[in-house]
Amino acid sequence: MTDLDVIKELEHLFGGSFYRREPGKKHWKVVYSWTVRGELAIKVLGEIRKYMFARRGFKIEEILEAWESDAEAREKRERFLDNVTQAAKEYIAARGGVSCRSVARKYGVSNHAVKKYASSPSLWV
Repeated sequence: MTDLDVIKELEHLFGGSFYRREPGKKHWKVVYSWTVRGELAIKVLGEIRKYMFARRGFKIEEILEAWESDAEAREKRERFLDNVTQAAKEYIAARGGVSCRSVARKYGVSNHAVKKYASSPSLWV
């Protein structure tokens, strides 16, 4: 899209991010794109569904159904990441006073994951 005002309005209404791509040739215009991800994207799809014709509306329905059916997997992953993060924090706090394996067992995760997270606190998002 080449209309920055439309892209900025989408960002204002829904959030997300917009990007600018410089023209590849002298006579081309600057192109803008707007992006949303995750739960925000699902919210946007739910909002715009009523304005879509059948083909795109059906595709949105497929996406929304797939998101709902995958909710359990996302929750399981979040629990795992919470457990690994807690185990890594406990392992670091113990400063060698406990084994990595015992902390990992306590939280039901692998000692490999605990060591990885303990060495990279930036993963604790």
